Amino acid sequence: MESVKNWTKEEFKAYMLIYASESDHTVSEEEKEMLESRLDQDLLKKIGKQIKDDNDYQRLQKVSAYIQGNDCTQSELDVLLNEMKEMFMSDGDFDVMEQATFRFMKKMLKV
Repeated sequence: MESVKNWTKEEFKAYMLIYASESDHTVSEEEKEMLESRLDQDLLKKIGKQIKDDNDYQRLQKVSAYIQGNDCTQSELDVLLNEMKEMFMSDGDFDVMEQATFRFMKKMLKV
């Protein structure tokens, strides 16, 4: 958790987008393509490993710690939330788990 406060905004964005893509426990081909088009390959691998190593509780703790430890504006968080929604919708299937994750993130990404 100690490194989270030192993440760049791009690392936080990567964490959130990968988190969104894996929220239904399946990463579709469309979601993979979107991740690859928006994130640097090295960053994708680095943050992807962290996501895989974290359980749900740890993931939420990291998100909360980053928001609390950095000067995130509501505007920046809203842009990120919209990008997450695009990720959820990218495969044409905004399923129940993705919807629940999105609703929770809307509440969590408030400053």
